[in-house]
Amino acid sequence: MEFKEYLVKRKKGAKEICCTVLLYIAALVLAFLCMNFIPSIGGLEALLAVGCLYGAYWISSKFNREFEYVITDDCVDIDVIYNASNRKKLISFSIKDVEILASVKDANYNSKLKGEYKRIVDATTARADADVYFAVLENDGRTLIKFEPPYAALEALKKIAPSKVVISR
Repeated sequence: MEFKEYLVKRKKGAKEICCTVLLYIAALVLAFLCMNFIPSIGGLEALLAVGCLYGAYWISSKFNREFEYVITDDCVDIDVIYNASNRKKLISFSIKDVEILASVKDANYNSKLKGEYKRIVDATTARADADVYFAVLENDGRTLIKFEPPYAALEALKKIAPSKVVISR
């Protein structure tokens, strides 16, 4: 039984940083409005102000993401971990159900990347120099999965399905 587990942290981009800043500004404005314009009824305005700030913290924590890839024999599980505390399963698939697993830099498979997909799962670090691979699934509609498996994981998957896994160096 083969079992491998990998964790990759997603880099925050300009979009995430901008959204976080705007979110906190909006929360501060709402908290200010709650404290100054809601009549004082037993501390309700303070509770609403704190709720606005906590809501901004809770939403902004969703921008701190890590992805965990777990490979057990022919099964690949990809989970997202928010703020190092909350876990959510993104997708689980068998390598035998994959149409192709190849590098996004491989020109031979560019047509697969540009196809129509019902669902797209991006479990990458969002770094420009990352070695990103993609997998195409046909079950439950066409699904495109982008992730960054280490070379050892790719070798393990190639042993199971050599005709479907294309390793680029």
